[in-house]
Amino acid sequence: MQSIHQAKFKGLPNKFKALSIDDINAVNSKTGIARFAKQEKGSRQSCALPYDLQLNGSLSPKKTSCK
Repeated sequence: MQSIHQAKFKGLPNKFKALSIDDINAVNSKTGIARFAKQEKGSRQSCALPYDLQLNGSLSPKKTSCK
């Protein structure tokens, strides 16, 4: 819990670099992909999101619209 609290005081990420034309061409040709981050292999089941559908309102006396 303490590490979550401390995380809000961290600075923004700043170790980005602009890709050069050579980097872009290498990724597009798939020869230089090894230099960049890769997605982990495998997959993970996602958890279902709980939801509760409710409607608060009523029909108009003529039953033509909701209030």
